[in-house]
Amino acid sequence: MRKWHALFTIFSILTLCACGSNAIDQNTHPMDDASASTDSYISTEEAENASTSENANDEPIISTFGASQDSLIKALRNAIADSDFPDLLSDDPVINRNEASEYIPADVSYTYSVADGASLVLYSVESSSELYHAYLCFTPASLTTDAEQSAVGYLVGLLESAFEPNVAMREQIDTELNLSNTSIDGTTFATGTIANWTYIISNGSCQLSIMAK
Repeated sequence: MRKWHALFTIFSILTLCACGSNAIDQNTHPMDDASASTDSYISTEEAENASTSENANDEPIISTFGASQDSLIKALRNAIADSDFPDLLSDDPVINRNEASEYIPADVSYTYSVADGASLVLYSVESSSELYHAYLCFTPASLTTDAEQSAVGYLVGLLESAFEPNVAMREQIDTELNLSNTSIDGTTFATGTIANWTYIISNGSCQLSIMAK
């Protein structure tokens, strides 16, 4: 299974400043640091080893990231521990098991509280425990403090680094999704090395979807 590498290597020396009116401050984005190295993330060789998940009950086959949500959360928490937001993702998740549908096998969702009006949901295939979808949802109007806004922006940077091993591609994804926009309704798309990205702003809610490809 693909391993999540030690994200804290770079993030331990980075600080995301307060975002003012925006939940994501592009001027202090973690991926902007010139010392960023793909060595801290999923390697190119690992990214090329595509993974699919299927169980014995003839449920749909889908692409996965080849690792469990537990391993991702551990890597994220290691990075967060040395940040300005040590309590981020520290609570236990709300776990739900979902039956298979026409296109998705039976899965398990893990919902982590990020801040008031913000949550991270990780979806894993139940039969293999492999992660296939990460979903971050937040409402900018509910992030009433600079600390909450900065925490969400910091988490976005961590997710970008975790799910895109190539720094140049990460910057391209950031640009194509237009993550600095948190107020104008619209939908943007980007394709990375190992994931398809979608960013939706609708009726005051921002949603970032990261699906294994």
